[in-house]
Amino acid sequence: MPAIGIGIGVPFIRRFISGSSYRPDAQAYFDRVYSEGGSLTDLEKGYINTYFGAIDITNYDRLWIHGVSNQIAARVSLANPATADLLTEVNSPTWTANLGYTGDGATEYLDYNFDLLNDGVNFTLDDASMGGYLNTDSTLEKAIMGIISLPSFERSYLYPQFVGAPTYSINSTAETMGVGSVNLKGLLISTRLASNSIKYFVDGTEEFSTNTASAAIPSGNVYGLCRSFLGTANDFNSATLSMTIIGGTDNQATFNTATQTLATNLGFNA
Repeated sequence: MPAIGIGIGVPFIRRFISGSSYRPDAQAYFDRVYSEGGSLTDLEKGYINTYFGAIDITNYDRLWIHGVSNQIAARVSLANPATADLLTEVNSPTWTANLGYTGDGATEYLDYNFDLLNDGVNFTLDDASMGGYLNTDSTLEKAIMGIISLPSFERSYLYPQFVGAPTYSINSTAETMGVGSVNLKGLLISTRLASNSIKYFVDGTEEFSTNTASAAIPSGNVYGLCRSFLGTANDFNSATLSMTIIGGTDNQATFNTATQTLATNLGFNA
C-alpha cells in the first residue's frame, strides 16, 4: 500500500487539514503565498476569499494586499498569482503587519516588476486604472505610484496632492490636475475610460473628470511609494500603502464597498 500523502500536493493537504474550501481564484493566491514560504491566518483567508467573491479579479493585471499578517504574502499579487513576479522591496521600506509598506520619503520604494506596455492585458491604452489604498495621508507633492518613459514622456501616475490638488495621468503625455483638495488617504484610483476621458476617484466617489487625451502606454516597471522617471525613482512618498491595483476599469462604487470591508476586517482601514 502506498504511503498516505504520496502524490498529493501540499496545497491539497493544507486544504484537507484545515477543512476549508475556498474559491479557485482565492486558492490560487493562497497556493502561491505558501509556495514562496509565506503564510496567512485562516481568518485572513476567509476575508480574502469573500473579497474575491465581491470583486471581479479578472479586471485586474495586478492587485496586491500589502496590509496582511505576513510580509511574503504582501508581495504576492491576487491577480494572476501563478505567473506574476513578486514585487521587490527596494532599500527596505518599512513593512508593518496588517498595515502595509511605509516609505522614508527619500530612497525607499516598491518595484512592482510589472511593465505597463509589455505586461498589461487589462491595462490598455483607453481602458486602464491604477491606484492604491493609503492608510495614512500622502506626503504633499509626492507620488504613490507611477512611471514616465520615453520616447515622448508618456506617463501614468498618481499624486494625491500636487500644488493644492490631485495630479494624475493615465497613458498621456500631459498631466491632469484636479481643482481643490480632497482626501489624501483611503482608496485613491485614477482611471481612463476612453481616449478622451480620465477620472479620479476617492473611496469610490468620482472627484474629478477631464478630457485629457491618451497618447501611449509607458514602458518600463511601475514603482510604488514614488514614481519611475525614465527608470530612476523620484518623488518619494512617506505614506503607508496598504494595497496597490493595476488593471482595466471597474465599477468603482462596487469595488470600493468590497475593499473598505476588507480593509476593516484586516485592520488597515483609513
